[in-house]
Amino acid sequence: MYKDFKLIDAKRQEKVIIGVYKEEADAGFVRESALSVFSKEVDMSKIKVLAFTDYLPNWPFCAVNVDPKLAKK
Repeated sequence: MYKDFKLIDAKRQEKVIIGVYKEEADAGFVRESALSVFSKEVDMSKIKVLAFTDYLPNWPFCAVNVDPKLAKK
């Protein structure tokens, strides 16, 4: 199915960053905040950010079978 690339699920963002840094992978997908967390462990000048996406909520909330007034709060 994937002719031009191999998709690997690294499970954790730090593994993605270190894998790209060590050239074990050509590219990776991580949250922008993860880059700043690992900037002390990895020389970020060796990693190039290719693109940004729209921000997604980190901790979404949902309500099921709750009073609508309470859910609105």
